[in-house]
Amino acid sequence: PPTQKVASLISEGRLHVLMSYRHPGDAALSMFEAGEKIRAEGSDRQPAFARLTTHRAAIDAAIGHVETTLLPWLRSGQGEAFAFDVLVSEPETVLPRIAGAAGLPVARLNGDAATRNLVSGRKRVYNFNSGQSGRYRDAFSVGDIAYMSERLGPFIDFCEGRIPRAAL
Repeated sequence: PPTQKVASLISEGRLHVLMSYRHPGDAALSMFEAGEKIRAEGSDRQPAFARLTTHRAAIDAAIGHVETTLLPWLRSGQGEAFAFDVLVSEPETVLPRIAGAAGLPVARLNGDAATRNLVSGRKRVYNFNSGQSGRYRDAFSVGDIAYMSERLGPFIDFCEGRIPRAAL
């Protein structure tokens, strides 16, 4: 089965991924706002977001994603990581990084419509809003921010450039 092949590639250190990471406060606020929008539409699309009815629920979802997905990949060294803010604010810098990580010439990636759309800004990978970073500071309570910091302090330090990836 494909999952066994992927597991094998991971355990052998032969699978490399491209990943973006985002400050968990910004991610949680975007997830919460996506849930609000979905509920206001009366839509059943993206039920995982629709279930995020409180800031704390969104923070818990962001914490879970960081702990179970992002940190293991970041610690594994099996991926090229770039900040979500770079994808949003400097998309033209992403393509050369992808090409370099994949060992391909940039021209080859330029031939792919999805890749061109990604770096041109016409279509982003995520549906999360791409507003100003740090808005969570005004939206979340002091207690919610402290809770998130207790759980993800080193990852937040990494996102904010205070520690290198190797320190995670």
